[in-house]
Amino acid sequence: HGYGDGGGPSDGSLLRRAVEEVIVGTLGGRKKGGGDGGAIAIDRDGNMVAVMNCEGMYHGWCYEDGTIETRIYYDEEA
Repeated sequence: HGYGDGGGPSDGSLLRRAVEEVIVGTLGGRKKGGGDGGAIAIDRDGNMVAVMNCEGMYHGWCYEDGTIETRIYYDEEA
């Protein structure tokens, strides 16, 4: 399952849009050099997203095959 960076309804894009709407509506838009936090969400299909209004937020996950990924920054690639 994807990290939610694609464009189709089964790849997490709907989840990303929903979480972005909540984060921006609650915490405001992304703030360079600051910010308040974010949210990590997983949908019923296993797609996951991490949306934040700050430069970085520690987050990680484990895939079914045991692969572990961690990220800190908003635009960091795996």
